[in-house]
Amino acid sequence: MTEQTDTEFWAQALAEDTAARGKQADPSACGTCRGRVANGEQVVHDECAQRATLLPAPDAPDYELILEMTEEQRAALPPRFHTPVFMDSSTPTMWVCAVCWGESWTTQWPCAAACQNGTRVFTSEHLARTAAKRQEAVLAQAQADAAEARARVAEVKGELVAAKERHQEGLRRADERLREMNAELQRYAEGTEAPVLWSVYNKMHGRAATAEARVAQLERELKKYVGAEPTVAEEMAYLSSCLDAVRDLCDEAEQRALRWEQPLPVPEWVSEVRKAAEGLVERRTYPPALPWAALMDDEDLHDFLGDLINALHSDRPTLDVLAEVEKTCASHRAIAEAQHAHNTAPGPSTE
Repeated sequence: MTEQTDTEFWAQALAEDTAARGKQADPSACGTCRGRVANGEQVVHDECAQRATLLPAPDAPDYELILEMTEEQRAALPPRFHTPVFMDSSTPTMWVCAVCWGESWTTQWPCAAACQNGTRVFTSEHLARTAAKRQEAVLAQAQADAAEARARVAEVKGELVAAKERHQEGLRRADERLREMNAELQRYAEGTEAPVLWSVYNKMHGRAATAEARVAQLERELKKYVGAEPTVAEEMAYLSSCLDAVRDLCDEAEQRALRWEQPLPVPEWVSEVRKAAEGLVERRTYPPALPWAALMDDEDLHDFLGDLINALHSDRPTLDVLAEVEKTCASHRAIAEAQHAHNTAPGPSTE
């Protein structure tokens, strides 16, 4: 087998390169060439092949502004503005500098500034591609965040719809009960049914008395908490005292381990608890937004959700709606905490 000569090698390489050309269509290509490129073939017309892209700097001055500049001001412009512009209306046609020109004169490109600054006129393809990739990554992350936000909004809307349906179901049950009671009263009035009025009176009187006592008790419990909330300074002082107690406990455990002639290992929890007390441990979970709502029974929770939905479905300004929501949460929180305090209070026989 004879070895391939340099001439034959380069002739073959040139033929392969020629065969691979023209397989990308320019945006202005004709329909025939675009169809051939889509099928992996070369364009028919050389002017339909993809050409190099020439982009001016995004902050380049416009035509009118350049016309009002002096020659010294044009020469002082940054190198990135000295890009070529093809002038096909002149004889002969030529590439001229985008900023080195006046009313009756032009400068053929490359101008003196372009020759002097060289690579500072254009951004290299590698840097442009790198910047484009970074922008694509930022855009992809923004789209992902937007999709996550839309999913969360849809989830919240679903929860609100479910709560509204539960509220409407409660209203329907109450309406049915009211109709039953009206029908019962109608039967009493028509004489088709004779109730035992005294027993009904005693039952209703007992329920009313129980309800009044219950209301009075809840009002007394409510007075213990409304207006007696601690100030921010008091809460911070209490929190600081708790953190100081935790630090003292860690110091005591460490001293007990190191007091011997041959010190014992310091318990592992000392380091972790101390970091937590100093705020050096990143929090992975967040407490519930309405922890006091879990203290309600089903009936109070149903009333709270109904009032919250009524506050949200309003045509008033947004700040007024927010104030109404906060007011609703505050009033129901007081009821929930008072009810919880009553339920957990020790009985009269407790020592």
